[in-house]
Amino acid sequence: MSAYAQRQALWHFYLVESNSKEFEKPVRVRRRSCDRRCTRPSISPQDAARAATVWTSGRLPEYEQPHRYRRGSSKPHTFAISNTCREPMDNGDQFAFADCCPMSEGSARRTESSAHTEPTPHDAREALEEALRLHTQGDFDAAQVRYDALLARQPDHLEAAQLSGLCLLTAGHAERAAARFRRAIELDPRRPIAHVKLGLALKMLGQVEDALIAFDRALAIDPRYFEAWMERGITQAALDRPVNALACFDHAISIEPAHPGAMSNRGDTLRRLGRIEEALACFDHALAIDPGNVDVLLNRSTALRDARRNLEALDCVERILAIDPSNTAALNNQGNARVNLRRYDDAIESFTRAIDLDPGFAGAWINLANTLVTIGRHDEARVASDRALALAPNWPSALWNAGLHDLRTGRYATGWERYEARWQMSGFSLRRYKDIPLWLGKEDLRGKRILLWHEQGLGDTIHFCRYAIMVAALGARVVLEVQASLKTLIASSFKGMIDVVAHGDRVPSFDFATPLMSLPLAFATTASTIPFAPSYLKADPVRIEAWRARLGPMRARRRIGIACAGNPKHKGDAHRSVDLGLLVPLAQYGELIIVQKDRRRGDQATLDAHPGIVNVGPSLGDFSDTAALVAQLDLVISVDTSLAHLAGALGKPVWVLLPPHSDWRWELGRDDNPWYPSARLFRQRTVGAWGELVTRVCDALAALDAE
Repeated sequence: MSAYAQRQALWHFYLVESNSKEFEKPVRVRRRSCDRRCTRPSISPQDAARAATVWTSGRLPEYEQPHRYRRGSSKPHTFAISNTCREPMDNGDQFAFADCCPMSEGSARRTESSAHTEPTPHDAREALEEALRLHTQGDFDAAQVRYDALLARQPDHLEAAQLSGLCLLTAGHAERAAARFRRAIELDPRRPIAHVKLGLALKMLGQVEDALIAFDRALAIDPRYFEAWMERGITQAALDRPVNALACFDHAISIEPAHPGAMSNRGDTLRRLGRIEEALACFDHALAIDPGNVDVLLNRSTALRDARRNLEALDCVERILAIDPSNTAALNNQGNARVNLRRYDDAIESFTRAIDLDPGFAGAWINLANTLVTIGRHDEARVASDRALALAPNWPSALWNAGLHDLRTGRYATGWERYEARWQMSGFSLRRYKDIPLWLGKEDLRGKRILLWHEQGLGDTIHFCRYAIMVAALGARVVLEVQASLKTLIASSFKGMIDVVAHGDRVPSFDFATPLMSLPLAFATTASTIPFAPSYLKADPVRIEAWRARLGPMRARRRIGIACAGNPKHKGDAHRSVDLGLLVPLAQYGELIIVQKDRRRGDQATLDAHPGIVNVGPSLGDFSDTAALVAQLDLVISVDTSLAHLAGALGKPVWVLLPPHSDWRWELGRDDNPWYPSARLFRQRTVGAWGELVTRVCDALAALDAE
């Protein structure tokens, strides 16, 4: 094989490898507090040696070959496993960036001193071939010395500039690589591949918008340039722009219909858009082209897990482990599927095995921590979480999980800070109102207009809307944006203090905008400074009277409102909701009134068998209506839903039924709660042990009767 063919093969090989690799582990842009650092994603010495073997056979590597997407499999593919880690950390939120390594002055002087002779074409060819030989053997440092020497003597050598840039990119020296690609573009601006590689280097430097410009320039030269569409799609996905990413991958597939990486990229983007069946069809298509493609199988297992088809996800992972028993990403996915199947000991075994193979696998440490939290082994979980944070101190997922552990144990100072990492994670909606300055407690608000806006669930809005009054007390004009079903209740409760609008309503201009759940950080809240306990919401007296008339006279010694299930789409729903039938024993201690709109499978049969249970759920309107009903109750008994928050915010006695791994706000090891003084907490002693928990609740009700 000629030296020219080798160089073309090297160029081609690097491009294909980087395309498929990056898609699985998309670089997530750190838009806020996290340092922007860059990874070393390209080609390992082993891959370079493999490429050299291919080149000596005289055959260029093809796009369809099965191992184009296998490198870097020790990085995490699917991390999030329960509501203890709200981010669905699937397909590569972890990345480790290396510092840029600019050329030192000493080495620059040495190259300048060597430029006293002009090499002959024969000398230049031999120098390039020697550099290429070292490059293809994976000896990147030695190859770079040869490239530098050649370019010092012949600065206009296009191939040397291009290959030097590739070598630097492989070694993680993104700044120098970008300079070499810019030089190659100066020498020949019509080569789209140089623009693509410049974009990759810029992305490694965190200059992601500039990377998109580079990809667009490549497409301006050649609108059917496959690699540019692929890299543009990968980057759009990394920026949480899945619709744009999908359009890019569709373009790529129109050019290379049989490319498994493009099809798998498309599938992963569809999965992130919630179009799971379409995503699975893409993965199946890719596997029909390349049945042994490990990374497509990994992504397919993630999609199956998202669809709660966990046994199929396990089968997918087993296919990978049959090919590569030491594939840590597959072991990680295996652990996640086992968690979903409540096979916690088996999941711990999977994560532990992945960690044994790769102790630096921060994602596996996080998943191990979350699994330990799920089964109540909090001390061990803290150790695992701290290990993940030590390995990846700027990784949002590690910060987020460590923050949850802090908040769960009452360490609010660090907890609130780390909680801000949510904005860098794919599981959360993008921060709204980014064009308005964010207020976190530093600026003087007197005479200013500030928008406070909801960001998560209904219970979260009820929990944190109390801070709107504190912001108003600083002299600000406050507008609070909430979900439509909460608008009437909160507006009437805070009348004369703040303005309340529903999400989607038009709002005026503002000086600042802050998400509700960042306000504890703004006010440096501690356990002793939690505001407006025991209550801060008020029910409408007119609606209270309407419910009094509807419920009629008391039929038992107390009225107990119950809620056994929350939002079925919540990731932790399987752990926090309970069958209505298990709560039937409570009926011997009072009149049970169901205070939730939605019914689950089996609820109607329970209601038919126990006609004394009153179901008013279908008659409930918005939360103002629910608050008026709660005002007519003596006690609320609820799983972790918005009703528990509502009762606590109204100051109504509420008993909250919790799994061992409850949300951070209920903290650990206590049966009271600083946020809601009227709350009493009942925790499962083992996962899924609702029957034993209900028995303790019955005992507590019996004790009240005995008083």
